[in-house]
Amino acid sequence: MAEGPSDEDAGRDKTPDWQPPSGGSPAPETPQGPPQYGPPQYGPPQYGPPQYGAPQYPPPPGYQPPPGYAPPPPAYAPPPGYQPPGNQPQYSVPAWSPPPADKPGVIPLRPLAVGEILDGAFASIRMNPKALLGLSFVVVLVGQLLILVLNLESRGAGTGARLGAAAATEAVALLQSSIVTGAIVIVIGEAVLGTRLSPGEALSRLRGRIWRLVGLGLLVALLSVLGLALVFVGAIYVFVLLAFATPVFVLEKTTVRAAISRSAELVRGAWWRTFGVGLLGAIVAVIIGGIIQLPFALFAARSAGLFTTTSSADISAGSEVLLTVGRIISGTITTPIIAGTIALMYVDRRMRREGLDLALAQTARERRTRP
Repeated sequence: MAEGPSDEDAGRDKTPDWQPPSGGSPAPETPQGPPQYGPPQYGPPQYGPPQYGAPQYPPPPGYQPPPGYAPPPPAYAPPPGYQPPGNQPQYSVPAWSPPPADKPGVIPLRPLAVGEILDGAFASIRMNPKALLGLSFVVVLVGQLLILVLNLESRGAGTGARLGAAAATEAVALLQSSIVTGAIVIVIGEAVLGTRLSPGEALSRLRGRIWRLVGLGLLVALLSVLGLALVFVGAIYVFVLLAFATPVFVLEKTTVRAAISRSAELVRGAWWRTFGVGLLGAIVAVIIGGIIQLPFALFAARSAGLFTTTSSADISAGSEVLLTVGRIISGTITTPIIAGTIALMYVDRRMRREGLDLALAQTARERRTRP
């Protein structure tokens, strides 16, 4: 009896091939035109009457043609003022344009413009809100509740306790950001091909790799801090250079070290574009997050007595709760925007540099024809 496909083969059929081309980036090929067909050419044709008989010699010096001969009439030209009939058909050659790119999902499979990257991040949320917003909400909720507990415990404590609470808060934020970004990258990688994933399916693809993903995020943060210790510009440069580390680690399934070197390789030559598009996506997310958090911040300020002459510890605790609720709602929406922008920048870079659009289009066609 023939055996069915193994679990490994089934998983391979469901997951697109994100592996980079072997042997590095392919060199651009010189385009060659189609072969020319037709009879062989033996040189330019010779025109004129055939020459027969004895060779012709030039006339002797001083020879003049007989009088009475006028030069030949000029070629026919229409009389002055003549206009051709007005009912002559007008012919125009239509302008050539390339065929539209295949778009099985949230973006067309070709190199993207800046607006298409940002629109693709929002389109991914509209296409699969359950996975993107659901994953973001759960992870942000857990992280913000831990931060709230740390903030409440550090109220009224000394400077050392507050610094410890701040460091723990940053560690929790890094933990939640690494996990949710990795899961969102998987969801958006499938949204490019028009496929929806549930939150459980996205997390299952990270099984056994979550802590390495967290370690990757920690390593990127440490390298950025080292750059900050040199100069502020150095920190920004390193952070942008490692912007694709998470998509590479998740989609190409590499090691942490390989993900860092691969990200630097992809960003090299497009650092300013990566910086500009990433900054634009972050600005959009900050504006949206600020609008969401504004009413909670106003209520928290009123609860803390900023608009009155009285304040108490209980009211301060209430303001912490209000601010935490605002951060949870804001983070649920802005985290997919930022992660989606990074994921689509990674896809765009690989389409420009390695022709990934051809591989993705082939995968999309196979999925459409699969029974």
